[in-house]
Amino acid sequence: MNPNGVNRYKRDEDFPPIYEVHIYIKEYIEGANSKITIPLKEITKIDVYDRAVAANVASFVFTTIGVVGGVMVVVGIIAIASKSSCPFVYARDGQSITFLGEIYSGAIYPTLERDDYLLLPDNFGIKGTGELMITNELLEIQHTNLARLTSVVHDENCNILLDKQGSVHTLSAVQTAAQTVGVHASDYNNLLATKDQHSFLFNSPDQSDTAISNLDLFFNKPSGTKQGKLVLRAKNSYWLDYIYGKFNEQFGSYYNSFAAQQRKVPGSAHALWASNQGIPLAVSIKTKDGWKLVEQIDVVGPMAYKDLVVPVDLSTAENSENITIRLTCGFMFWELDYVAMDYSVDKEVVVVESNARSAADHLGRDISSELLKSDEQYLVQQKIGDRAFVCFETPLPAPGKRVTNFLHTRGYYEYLRDYKGIPNLFALNKFKEAGAFARFSKNTFLELSQDKEFLAQVWN
Repeated sequence: MNPNGVNRYKRDEDFPPIYEVHIYIKEYIEGANSKITIPLKEITKIDVYDRAVAANVASFVFTTIGVVGGVMVVVGIIAIASKSSCPFVYARDGQSITFLGEIYSGAIYPTLERDDYLLLPDNFGIKGTGELMITNELLEIQHTNLARLTSVVHDENCNILLDKQGSVHTLSAVQTAAQTVGVHASDYNNLLATKDQHSFLFNSPDQSDTAISNLDLFFNKPSGTKQGKLVLRAKNSYWLDYIYGKFNEQFGSYYNSFAAQQRKVPGSAHALWASNQGIPLAVSIKTKDGWKLVEQIDVVGPMAYKDLVVPVDLSTAENSENITIRLTCGFMFWELDYVAMDYSVDKEVVVVESNARSAADHLGRDISSELLKSDEQYLVQQKIGDRAFVCFETPLPAPGKRVTNFLHTRGYYEYLRDYKGIPNLFALNKFKEAGAFARFSKNTFLELSQDKEFLAQVWN
């Protein structure tokens, strides 16, 4: 058992569970008749394994567990059970299946269709081929337009990440922040210096009524440097998934009619609403003229942390010796595990784009043409249990070189919901206001943290 990494689920065909839960603890109290008591403060991690695919699909890691941690566990289990996310991707190696993450998260309408780049494990394709599985385990219809492999051949002494546009960046001189400061002047440097799933939760809103949470990152800057690469490891919270469902419930039986109308709304309008509500993770730099937005990071889903890189123009930075980066989002919408900056110049690399060597769905139908390019042909996965098996050939590195692989996908998905009741028009009109969804998030959390029945689920 590896408490710091991914553990594989072991299937018992005679007595298969729905989920298998592993609880990691520091200490326990042994009582009579082999009974043990586990104080909540001794719980460090909870892993949830899905028997359908025999893989770890969720982890909860706690520095300390209290009301916030307890509520997040209950909400996380609800989110997993209701399956309200986006297409899942697994690596297949013989009998082993490893959950990797989600693709094109948040693209819930055709006009939001977008490209996504998922970093694959170091051992993917080390023998010249690698197989991935794309699944629908959710209450939605998934439309995948493209699935290709982007392989980057590079020097072995650097790492590779792709930015939002799919551009390659080499990381060879990563340095952690000199200081990270939250809203209430708390320093989170130790929390964010390593990739250990102990995360900053963005649960401290600013002093206004916006329910927006900020984190300021201070980095020392080499003299004369004009360009940097901000490196993040982050994911969305299960809380965001949960609260978005609560928002949709306000539509009642009118939800499907509303969703049909939204499919025709331009993607730019959807993106503007999401931005005004603090749903993307906004990256800004402090300049002599104030804060300047660098990029808004699209949602990546709650099921797995994602390694991200954001190119930052430093020429307008307020100070020549150090820079200040601000991360901003709505109350508890993101979980941040790691932050760093790299000032090195991108090295020369070789990029190899590969279509699938073979692609078939769970019925054995050849789906290669649906995934070949971005066009009007889609792999449509309509039901829970639909799966696609995609095999790629991968380049083998020469001595002194490494290969880093990414799954490049493009697509969108549609929620399937059957809410009941009449629409809550009074509440829905409020969500037209900037920041209303973030305030809804904060207020709902405060209500749950004081709800005796809900807390009984947390503590018992």
